[in-house]
Amino acid sequence: MDEVLDELQEKVSEPPRDWLNRAIAITLAIFAAIMTLAKIVDDNIVQEIIADNQQWVDAWLWYQASSIKEHLFELQSDQVRLLLGHNGANWQWRLKDYARQRAKYRQRKQQTQRWAQQWRKRLKVLNTKDDWFDRGDALFGMSFSFLAISALTRRKWLYGVAVVLGLIATAMAAWGWWLPVPPEPPMG
Repeated sequence: MDEVLDELQEKVSEPPRDWLNRAIAITLAIFAAIMTLAKIVDDNIVQEIIADNQQWVDAWLWYQASSIKEHLFELQSDQVRLLLGHNGANWQWRLKDYARQRAKYRQRKQQTQRWAQQWRKRLKVLNTKDDWFDRGDALFGMSFSFLAISALTRRKWLYGVAVVLGLIATAMAAWGWWLPVPPEPPMG
């Protein structure tokens, strides 16, 4: 009985030094480093999405403000036309000014609408990039789980599954990294 206990204690105190444990440790370290870098980039993308979303909202607020101003000048023009019957010659200059103001705000609306659409396009690409990083992050988590199970069960095929999942996760993070993002649109 003492021999069996001594043998078990020897095995517990000295971990096995086979290739599978070394491969698992190295693979885990590499995938953890890649996952960490991908997470940093992913967090930066999320911050950029938040900032760009604010720009997009601002653009649509500008659009709405221009619409309101354009509509106010239309109402003023209508009021002046009603007054034309009383003293028409004195109000012609006002109608011309209101028409100029309406045209200015109509043009600003069109520019702002294009600007907002460019921000929206940029946001869609950033969200797609973020999705690729998130998918990669999920696969890295699955890969780590398979690495742990393969270390416990000593099953080489589980190690293979973990490596494949980690490589796919790395490819997803790389695709998210290299997916081109449109430049920030200039204020129109």
